[in-house]
Formats: sequence, C-alpha cells, structure tokens
Amino acid sequence: MKNTFIICCLTLPTLVGCGVTSLQKEVDWYKQQLTISEDDRNRLELVLADCENDGQDWADRNSTLRSDLDQARTDLAQAIQDAKSRRREPIEIRPVTTSDSGDPSDFAGIEGVSATRGERNEIRITLEDQILFPAGSVVIRKGGQAAVQQIAETLARGYAGREIRVVGHTDDTPPTRVKDVYPTNWELSSARACVVLRALVEANAVDPARVSAVGHGDRHPIADNTTKLGQARNRRVEVIVVGE
Repeated sequence: MKNTFIICCLTLPTLVGCGVTSLQKEVDWYKQQLTISEDDRNRLELVLADCENDGQDWADRNSTLRSDLDQARTDLAQAIQDAKSRRREPIEIRPVTTSDSGDPSDFAGIEGVSATRGERNEIRITLEDQILFPAGSVVIRKGGQAAVQQIAETLARGYAGREIRVVGHTDDTPPTRVKDVYPTNWELSSARACVVLRALVEANAVDPARVSAVGHGDRHPIADNTTKLGQARNRRVEVIVVGE
C-alpha cells in the first residue's frame, strides 16, 4: 500500500505537467490563429479602402467625361450654327461675249497657281503639286481647296459658258502606296483631274455640259524628272479655258 501511494505521488506531477503543456499548446495555436485573422482583417480593410478610393476616382472621371461630352455637344451645335451663318451663296454665273477671251492676269495672286495664254488663245491655269495633293493621294489639301475655290469664283465671274478642260499630270515615279487603287500614273492623274473638275462643278463655277477631265500620267513633263525640283514641277493639275 505504501508503495502504491509513493508511485501515485510520483506520477501525479507528470500527468499535471502533461496537461498544462497540452493546454499551453492549444492556447498558443488559438493566439496564432487570432494573429492571422487580424492580419487578414487589416488586409481586407486596406483593399476596401482602395476600392472606395477607386470608386471615387471613377465617379470623378465619369463626372469629367459627362462635362466634356456636354461641352463637345455645345461646341458642335455652335459650329453648325456658325457654318449655317457663313454658308456661301451659289456663285452667280454671268454670260460673256465670245469676244471676251479673258486674261491670265485674272488668276494672279492665287497662292500656288500660275496662268498663261496658249498658242490657241486658251488660258492655262496650273495648280502646283505642293498645295494640291499629298503624295499618292487624291484628297485636296486645305490650301489647295482655297486655291480651287478662288479659281472657281474667277471662272464664274468672267468665263461663264466657256469650255473647260481639267488635265492631270504626274512625275515618272510609279505609284507604290496606292498601287492597288491606282496601278499606274494614268489612273492617278485621271483621278486627280476628276477631283478638281468636280470641285469646280460643285462650286457652280462651270457648265457641267462643257467640262471634261483627262489624265496624261507622266507623258507631258515640263521639267527634268531626274531632279526633285523637276519632278515637283511635273506633278500638277491644269485647268484649261478653251479659246474662243
């Protein structure tokens, strides 16, 4: 009996110690989980704050875009109103006598344009390449549009009823960037001549029944194609007022 009591006394502290150790481990685990949970919560709070900031940013951007859109609509409406108020009246075509063959000086002062009288009493109005078309294009530049409009106004004032021929010319460089549309300089020069002719007709400057357009490609150069300056001179469109 005495031996049993001694064994129990010796075993009891060991059991208590084991229980305390197990309980401490469990407490430590819960503390660890609590720390992880707090870290997760802190991260979520940061994410939430970022989302709220982003939401405010998007709200501000949306407000700015709406304001810009409203302003653009206002500007467009004003531009349309201004365009209507500045709408050009149709150019009045007045009759002329057959004895009035005109004068090349009528076209003086138009930027990028020169005019001469030919052997058959025709007036040859030449539009230079640098103001008319970009390379490989048939869209008239802004400066070229102004020149064509001035030519149209002059034709309407003093050359009504006259036969008009529009002739396109190029240098000897084959089209490259627009080859699918204009395989050769024949097509390119013809298209450019037609664009100028159409501008004159739409300006009510010429009689549509007495106008024609043709492209000569690079077959009628007026300068040496071996130099850039010569090529630039060869790229041109001529508006020819046929002599009486």
